[in-house]
Amino acid sequence: MLNIHKASAGSGKTYTLTYNYIKLLLGAGDEQGNYRLASDRKRHRAILAITFTNKATDEMKRRIVQQLAMLAHVDAVNGSKSDYEERLCKELGCDSTQLANAARDALFSLLGDYGFFNVSTIDAFFQTVLRTFAREAELTGNYEVELNEKNAIAIGVSEMLSSINRATPEESRRSGDMRMLIAWLEQYMLSKIEAGETYNIFNRGSNLNGALVDFVNNALSEVYKLNAKEIQDYLADKNKISDFAKKLNSEISEIPKLIAGEAARVCEAIEREGLTASVNHHVMNRLREWSSGEVRDLNMTVVKAAANPDARYKVRQAQLFSADLDDAIGAVLNDCIALTRRYNTYKLMRGNVYNLGLIGDIVHHALEVQKENNSIVLSDTNDILRRIINQEEAPFIYERMGVRLRHFLIDEFQDTSRLQWINLGALVRESLSTGNDNLIIGDEKQSIYRFRNSDPKLLSYDVPKEFERDSRLFGNSVEENTNWRSAREIVQFNNTLFTALMSRIGLKEVIDHYAGVVQNIAKKEMKGYVKAIPSADDEEALDNMVEEIKRQFKQGYRQGDIAVLVHKWTQGSAVIERLLEAKLEDEELRNLRVLSDDSLAISAAPSVRKIVSVLRFIDARQPLDGETPTPQQLIARLVNRYEYFSSEGDDAACALERAFVDDTPDELAMEAADMTCINLPSLVERIIGRYVDADTLSRENVYVCAFQDMVIDFCSHADADIHSFIKWWDATGCSSKLSTPASLDAIKVMTIHKSKGLEFPCVHIPFCGLPHNRQSDIAWFGTRNAEGSLIDDFVRDGFDKDCVPPFVPLSVGKALEGTMFDSRYKEIVSEKYVDRLNLLYVACTRAVNELMFYYTPVKKIKTEQLDGTSLPTTDFLLANAFSVADAAFCSNNEPLPGLLAPLKNHDDSCVLFEFGEPVDYKAEERKEPMVEMPAYYSYDNEGIWEMSRIEDLEDMERPRRRGIVLHSIMSGVRNRSDVERAVRRRAARGFIDDDEIDGYIAELSEALSDERVDEWFEGYRRLLRESTIAVPTGDGVRNYRPDRVVWTSQGTIDVIDYKFGEEEPSGYIRQVKGYMRLISKIYPDVEVRGFLWYPLQKRITRV
Repeated sequence: MLNIHKASAGSGKTYTLTYNYIKLLLGAGDEQGNYRLASDRKRHRAILAITFTNKATDEMKRRIVQQLAMLAHVDAVNGSKSDYEERLCKELGCDSTQLANAARDALFSLLGDYGFFNVSTIDAFFQTVLRTFAREAELTGNYEVELNEKNAIAIGVSEMLSSINRATPEESRRSGDMRMLIAWLEQYMLSKIEAGETYNIFNRGSNLNGALVDFVNNALSEVYKLNAKEIQDYLADKNKISDFAKKLNSEISEIPKLIAGEAARVCEAIEREGLTASVNHHVMNRLREWSSGEVRDLNMTVVKAAANPDARYKVRQAQLFSADLDDAIGAVLNDCIALTRRYNTYKLMRGNVYNLGLIGDIVHHALEVQKENNSIVLSDTNDILRRIINQEEAPFIYERMGVRLRHFLIDEFQDTSRLQWINLGALVRESLSTGNDNLIIGDEKQSIYRFRNSDPKLLSYDVPKEFERDSRLFGNSVEENTNWRSAREIVQFNNTLFTALMSRIGLKEVIDHYAGVVQNIAKKEMKGYVKAIPSADDEEALDNMVEEIKRQFKQGYRQGDIAVLVHKWTQGSAVIERLLEAKLEDEELRNLRVLSDDSLAISAAPSVRKIVSVLRFIDARQPLDGETPTPQQLIARLVNRYEYFSSEGDDAACALERAFVDDTPDELAMEAADMTCINLPSLVERIIGRYVDADTLSRENVYVCAFQDMVIDFCSHADADIHSFIKWWDATGCSSKLSTPASLDAIKVMTIHKSKGLEFPCVHIPFCGLPHNRQSDIAWFGTRNAEGSLIDDFVRDGFDKDCVPPFVPLSVGKALEGTMFDSRYKEIVSEKYVDRLNLLYVACTRAVNELMFYYTPVKKIKTEQLDGTSLPTTDFLLANAFSVADAAFCSNNEPLPGLLAPLKNHDDSCVLFEFGEPVDYKAEERKEPMVEMPAYYSYDNEGIWEMSRIEDLEDMERPRRRGIVLHSIMSGVRNRSDVERAVRRRAARGFIDDDEIDGYIAELSEALSDERVDEWFEGYRRLLRESTIAVPTGDGVRNYRPDRVVWTSQGTIDVIDYKFGEEEPSGYIRQVKGYMRLISKIYPDVEVRGFLWYPLQKRITRV
């Protein structure tokens, strides 16, 4: 059975998800759906819980383990009783003791087999599946994943422009494809000129180049990916685009002539009858324009006149027109309107047809680069898997994965994309077909990630309809929808606000979306406070916000209890600036602290900026004495000096001035660079030890630790040279941020998107007039009907089906209204309106005790913001609700007594609004003690690398040197396909001479071809290579480093120690047995095996 929970804000979604996981873990269901305690203690291997973020994954795992410990009555939870105990005993038909025993067994089994504790993000799960099917996806097992799709697109843009730069004038003339590409780029430049922008697209740093990347990134939506093959097949022949453009030009030229002919005939007929003055002025003018061949956008007067004869003529003039003439006028109006709409559509497509070619060419280049580099973009995983999963049966997929999943629990389902569901749905259907229970939980009203392709219709309509006979729906009625988070007045306000808005909005999809918005109130005794303060502008709104925050402090709220929510980060910066000003101006706020994403940016720390500037300085290869420095070297030198002086406390102007005259940092940087270490982390450690002072290390220890962790992580996945790291840092790494505990006592400033899933005693929403409408988005519009035939307009005008693209990318705007794409356009408008309302809903439902708005009263309600013609602001939505929700409205629309409350002010709806009253608050004491982190300790021991230098290797005895080199190579081998790369990397670092490369590759490839080592290099579940096991001893810590530890597909953990000599002393065996004992203590329920492996002799000794 598929259980579908619609969990509105604060309704206990995490509680429901955790409960269902534990029920499936401890119990087994029969055909009637009744559960009893199960005897199998490996049931966790058959359950997959999917969350939306890594943070949610960690929280879910923590809560499951915590609840199992409480159910098991273990000592660590200090006798706390689980809220689930009574319900589980009833549902599983057992008593408390039996449940405790079962929970204890399940907990120990889960912790001992933690690798199969399947709680992960949807992307992580799909990556696991994809690596299993790497061959089918034409990838090698060690492919790289690019997280940022824009980086891949930027490479595609760069490659496309480079292909033009590389082409000679003769090649450009002879190549039809190149001519078309240049023509498309010219059209793109012209469109930018018309928009008032520059057009130097070959300047890689120009705004236009970035705009091209943004444009393609915006265009590569899920609609494109769902239909990528069809679109790419069409784009394979660029002549089709050319033929399509020619046909569009032909129709754009012919349609005005057709309109002119029809309009001229009816104009002549009206003039013959002498009735020109009796026709509606706007209609007559439009008929004359049409008859002269002029085609403009339609206005509503003309459209109404076509449908309503009375609107065609002046007052009391209709009787002057004969039935035949009236019919002729009506027919001409309808025909000309239809032709005008086709004309406008074709002009719109002609203006965007070059986009289709550019998108195709850029995507082609990006895919070629990815193929060459054995990489994929994370967002492409879903599409690749769709092609694989659709071809395979679920049992075969599980066989390849080495695990059998029987139950799926999917969290935040409203944020799932259609492509993701296509892949997950195949596995869920297989689970249901074998009688297993599954859970989907989410809230379509909290779907605010449509820009990441989330599709709330899956939850609200598609999935319930598909599984109508095999599903149960929960949370769709008021009785099943209780808010356990917020105070009474907060819930009443939100219930009334959105009920009132639904009574005003004229979009059916929006109304259906919010059908279940009203919630029951759990905390009826808790008093809440809602306040909407009129503010003339943003500055006044922020001033009012500061005063309200001061009041909240006086009433007992801590800084950490307060959150300020904004739509976009530029607003967040304004909030922080105002709060910091208040801190300086107001004695009451002298201890004010503000926490935001920017304040947590690792790259913002002076110590990190200093380290990175030294790395840039070294990477720029400073000139020797007597050499003239290059511009790049000079820039690196100045940047290094500037960052050094900035981190020392100089302001920007002073640091810049000193950078031109003081060369002290150059000497320090060169000293840091003068190190015999052989890897990047050691160089960074050296820079920290020699370049960052002790006070800074103490103050910014967490940033330095995080940066060094990023360096080490980078080195484990990529080429670990300075230049590669700097490129990665500039493109990706510099945007990384620290995670902080929720208990940190500071005002949180964040976007509404970031606040999703969180709650705060006090929420402030200061910018109610924003966001304004963004620039037009790009959307794909289909040119075929449901049967696959061309849309009637194309058929009527004689378009060849083969030359018409299956989808065309168009800017979403009012120009599409009334065209052949009208239905899709209206669907997009409704989606945008829903998204705007969802943002408001998420913001309003974060509050527990107080919800504060700072808004500009709207005195005139514009109907276009109700019918979807334009998107509403929060100001507008509040004004609508305040004007409607009086006592009578609440009485007529209240599903249960006490759930709605009048919002309409008694005097005037456009002044201060208050609901409830502020009360003194007793802040909870911190449950997590704050421990100050010690200063970063830099272990700068140059001597540790002395035996790793090439000169020392050369001085060693040849067998010993060879063994060290082979060990070093094997540390870089995950799969058999890695051998050549690992050998060449060691050669690049000077360990191996060029003439030795082929010999090492041949030797190790031959050694790894042994069938007995298959499970150590292919198909394993987890791998550790030369990872340290730290064991505390009486006088410190002792480290152990086994060569290779493999979690095999058979369920064992194999410890392998490489030996490249002939001897087999007993010390080797004792060493491996020691590793085995340590790992057995960590994984007591898993069989641990030990092996001495002599690769060159093809000998394996079981320990």
